[in-house]
Amino acid sequence: MSAAGGQHWEIEFYDFAAAWPAGLGEHAPGFGDLHERAVGNGARSGTPVIVARTGEVDSRVNLFFRTGRMADCTPATWRRYGFALVVWLNFLHVFGQRWDQATARDVEAFKHWRLTDLGNAGRVAPTSFDTDRAALKAFYTWSAARYGTVNPVCAVAGAGFSHGR
Repeated sequence: MSAAGGQHWEIEFYDFAAAWPAGLGEHAPGFGDLHERAVGNGARSGTPVIVARTGEVDSRVNLFFRTGRMADCTPATWRRYGFALVVWLNFLHVFGQRWDQATARDVEAFKHWRLTDLGNAGRVAPTSFDTDRAALKAFYTWSAARYGTVNPVCAVAGAGFSHGR
């Protein structure tokens, strides 16, 4: 996966103390008070919002951070899991795969790419991938219960296993 081809999804974080961008103001036409609307939808300061560069939003992905066990997590956990999901979504995007149709084979390919693929300049240590896997497992466990998606992470072995050493 090349860096240029893989940056489809980005992450932002709600910051209710920050000033609104010039020209937007706190009231957007047709939406009312945006902070009030966000809070009403379960957002807090620090809640991630994952958006495609095209402006596309998958509300199912973003709802993950505002409901269930994730809603009670700290902003630091949201950040780490949010960034892990963005890397995963971008990985899938490169291969034309949707997150709600991902398979254990996709997770294995992601693991290889994150840990050992020499074509990936952003390889990570196994402990970092363990966090990625924890984020994906939490996300897919939640989405399986909420939307009936298959959890592709359950069948994948841990990152830190020995390769016959």
